[in-house]
Amino acid sequence: MSLPTSTLSAVWYGTNDLRLEDRPLQKMGPTDVVVDVVGCGVCATDLHLLDGSIALYDPPKVLGHEVGGVVRAIGASVTHVRVGDAVALDTSVACNACFHCREARPFMCPNRTPVSAGFSEVNVVPGSVVYRLPAGVPAAMGALAEPLSCAIHAVERGSLRPADSVAIVGAGALGLLVLSVARLVGATQLIVSDLDQGRRDLARRLGATRVVDPASEDLLEVVHGLTEGRGVECAFEAVGTQRTLEQAFQLPRQGGTLNLRANPSALRP
Repeated sequence: MSLPTSTLSAVWYGTNDLRLEDRPLQKMGPTDVVVDVVGCGVCATDLHLLDGSIALYDPPKVLGHEVGGVVRAIGASVTHVRVGDAVALDTSVACNACFHCREARPFMCPNRTPVSAGFSEVNVVPGSVVYRLPAGVPAAMGALAEPLSCAIHAVERGSLRPADSVAIVGAGALGLLVLSVARLVGATQLIVSDLDQGRRDLARRLGATRVVDPASEDLLEVVHGLTEGRGVECAFEAVGTQRTLEQAFQLPRQGGTLNLRANPSALRP
C-alpha cells in the first residue's frame, strides 16, 4: 500500500499562534500503526496553551490528544488491530521504568513521550497506543475515549459506592462525563452546578437529580439541604477557577473526598 510521506497539521508556535503546515510523516516500523484521524476533541488544555495561560510544552508542537481514527496500515508485528478498524489513540508513551510506572501509575510518569497528535490528518504511532473501539462505535467517537478515561479515573479515585451523594461543579464535557460514570456506579444524589442553562438541561437529561444555577442559588446551601447538613460523599471540581475551587472545598462531608478535574495550573480568578 502506498502511504503518504507528509500530513497537514495545525502546529502551535506560541501564544495565539497556530499555523497549518504540511509536515513530514515518519516511516512506519514493524510495531507501528498508521491512523487517519477522523475526529479530535479540543481540550481546555489546548486552549490554555494557545492563549498562553499555561506552559506545559515548548513550541512548536502539534496539539490534540483526544483522538479517534481509522487504521490505514499496520506494521508486520502488529496483531491487535487491522486495516479499517475504528480506533482511539493515546498520544504519549510512558517509560515503564520510573517509580510511577513501577507503581502501575503510568499517568504520573514524568518521562512520557509524545507520539504525534490529533491536529494532524494522519499519524504514525506505536501500536501500544492504539485501541480498537467496540463494534458499531463510530471512529469519531474515539475522540471521547481520553476524556471518558479521565472521568472513570476520577470516579475510581473518589471511591464512590452505590447510594452515595455527589456534587459536580461545572457541566462541561468532563463534568458531564463524570456525572454519567457516577450514575452508572450507583450514586443516587447527583447535584450539578453550572452557569449555563443549556448545560444544566443536558446534565438533567444525563441523570442529574438536582441542577443548580450558581448565579441565583447558593450551591452549598442546596447541598446541605439535600444531605441533612452533612455534605456529599464526593465533590468534583471541573471548571478551573479560584472561586469554584474554593467553593468545591466546602461541599464534601467530614471524611468525604474532593476530586479536582480542572488543570490546576490554569486556575483563573
